[in-house]
Amino acid sequence: MKRLSYYIFFTFIITATCCRVNDGDILQNTISKLNSLETIEYEYVFERVDHDRGIDDRETATSFYDFSSQDTLIAAKYLFQSKYGKEVFDGKTAFMCSTEDKRILYMNNPTRNHVGGSFWMQNSLLTLRTLLPKMLEDSSVTIVQQKDEIIDNQSYYKFNIQLKNRNIVAGVDIINQEGTVFEQELLINKDTYLPFSYRTISPDNKGFKLVTFKNISTKATRPDSVWNYERYPQEFVRQTYDEFYASEAAEMSGKIGVEAPDWKLPMVDGDSVSLASQIGHLVLLEFWFPYCKGCVESVPDINDIQEKYRSKGLRVYGVETLDSDLDKLSSYIKKYSIKYPTLYNGKLVAKAYETLGAPTFILLDKAGRFIYMREGFNKEELIASIEENL
Repeated sequence: MKRLSYYIFFTFIITATCCRVNDGDILQNTISKLNSLETIEYEYVFERVDHDRGIDDRETATSFYDFSSQDTLIAAKYLFQSKYGKEVFDGKTAFMCSTEDKRILYMNNPTRNHVGGSFWMQNSLLTLRTLLPKMLEDSSVTIVQQKDEIIDNQSYYKFNIQLKNRNIVAGVDIINQEGTVFEQELLINKDTYLPFSYRTISPDNKGFKLVTFKNISTKATRPDSVWNYERYPQEFVRQTYDEFYASEAAEMSGKIGVEAPDWKLPMVDGDSVSLASQIGHLVLLEFWFPYCKGCVESVPDINDIQEKYRSKGLRVYGVETLDSDLDKLSSYIKKYSIKYPTLYNGKLVAKAYETLGAPTFILLDKAGRFIYMREGFNKEELIASIEENL
């Protein structure tokens, strides 16, 4: 009887071991499944939490990919439809259409960064289709299978992925980035081997970006007409991206010499400032928001500009445009050593000044008139304008 018990025990162990799916096989099955698809459509549900910036938001879009494309950029055509409009790439031309603005922006020879830089490409199925094989081959990437997860009575394989000294850019590229560790979680449907969700966890667990793939269809199609922006009504304005940016720059230039709208905003350190109170001084305004890459990069130079020209009459103010939480904003300012005064609750001022991106720099003369406006930081150009007007 005792011998029979041992036999049953070891038979159970062997059977359990043989029946358990190897983690490498799971991922290879997922790669094979994704590579076998001709098309795929799903509801892209994006959730973002950023504790430092006080962000907790959710966006959705319908994502459609056609993998028959022969392009050398991302080897796929895509169509994203959201409340903001449509983004389309047909393998040769990329365009976005806003029905609300009745405007189409297009690019006939887009770059890899352009087509991969769409918001809806973040943690997408194309990202996994392209990068998962590379992750398996990269010895610096650690992939560990976790305990299965059950959601709505459906069981999912769960994997933890760590990219050390690596970063993902343009949705489809892994690049070297020293000193970084990106932790990710991937859930895979046990029945279909298709990904269910893909989460990127911020360092120090300060937040995450989570994409869930809902209502997946591998049989979806689109008519040929969707890839052509000429199908839209003739009253839609059609511009290349370069033409659009040039027209925006021209619009900014048209404000030069015009009196700037007045405002009064609180300062992070507890006081408040109005434009009217600055008459008689040259005023530099930087419109920015936390963790904007260009904003962070320009901080040391703006600190230097304030230090050099403050005694000559220049007043420098950062205007935060996302109406971020005050306590978190204070911590952020200390973290990045922003030495010039920061004004907050500046969203309406940014709108009144018609700033479209960040950082945007605006220089006002001693009478409060626009004399310099630029999206992006050009140190030499900005200093030249300051010295010319002091």
